Amino acid sequence: MRGVCVPITPSVLAWAIRESGYSTEEVAANLDVPTASVKAWLSGTELPTLAKFRKLAAFLKRTPSALLLAEPPSRTYPSVKFRRPAGEERSELNPTERRFIREAARVQRILSWVISEIGQEPAHVALAHVRTNDAEMPARTARGILAITDDAQAGWKSSLQAFDAWRTSLEERGVLIFALPLGETSCRGFSLWDERAPVVSVNTAWNIEARIFSLLHEYGHLLTRTDSACIEDGSTDALLHDEDDIERWCERFSAAVLMPKRSVEQVLRSEFSRRHSQLAVASFLAKQFKVSLRAAVIRLIEIDYASWNLYRQIPPRSDTKRAGGGGKGRNRLQVREDQFGRRTTQLLLRAVENDVLTRTDMLGILSMAESDLEMPRLTGAK
Repeated sequence: MRGVCVPITPSVLAWAIRESGYSTEEVAANLDVPTASVKAWLSGTELPTLAKFRKLAAFLKRTPSALLLAEPPSRTYPSVKFRRPAGEERSELNPTERRFIREAARVQRILSWVISEIGQEPAHVALAHVRTNDAEMPARTARGILAITDDAQAGWKSSLQAFDAWRTSLEERGVLIFALPLGETSCRGFSLWDERAPVVSVNTAWNIEARIFSLLHEYGHLLTRTDSACIEDGSTDALLHDEDDIERWCERFSAAVLMPKRSVEQVLRSEFSRRHSQLAVASFLAKQFKVSLRAAVIRLIEIDYASWNLYRQIPPRSDTKRAGGGGKGRNRLQVREDQFGRRTTQLLLRAVENDVLTRTDMLGILSMAESDLEMPRLTGAK
């Protein structure tokens, strides 16, 4: 089989490479072939061997059948804006971000169709109009819609419980919440608007508190109908000099939803009657409200308790994921439900029950084998 060549369509290969985010040189390096060979495939003057074709499909994260199409698919890549702070060298989505956004958009399209077919109500995500310093009122409105009370928040025993509560509340309002392993060199999260199945995705490379902040930040993008992939470097200069009003609004919105002004001021009055280090105050509030230190600092600045000098004091690795605490003995189903959320699995189950999808369809959407599926476990998901 070594000499067998695969008749790949040049325009399809060009499409797959372009959407992957990799350069021709990077593709050639991964396949261990000269760049001239990849260019020859693109021009149609040469064909890849079967072994190289299989490696090419794996590297581009495409099924072999996709690369054998007669012409590129008409569906375009999601029009997600890459939002980066001032001074960030990278100006485009990286290949990992592209792959996960493409996967999220695929699941979103299917679920939007499922919701229409089974007659379920669309998501309840009100439109918010961004004004530079007007995040307070939209945040209060959003918190009321999400029905997270001060008492409930105070009763959460851990940040993981807090994340689950915020995620569940958003899912109950029709938002699909994905938690995907994009890695530390990728965006903190992204949002994909759809009137029936809007998506918020957070990057699991960061700690739970940072994910909570990203969760509400990307929800802010849904409210403003701005499909975005957001990367943050945490520097004060980047934050202060960034001209992206929507991005800065989403920062303030997220902090305000997570830490209501009246509740923060009450804690400040009761716990900090004496003079304390502002960073110590921010750390206390972060633990109290189960949020990131960065969120707490932004909130203190917003309510005029601190200046931007406090932001410069945040430790560079404050959002880093802590060692240990990994999942124990999780099966494939549990992993996929963690990644795509309970709402996704519930919608797919309803689609199967209503003969909108087959069981095989559901397995394909979740990239699972029959042996991975435990229907009692899935059916019992809340």
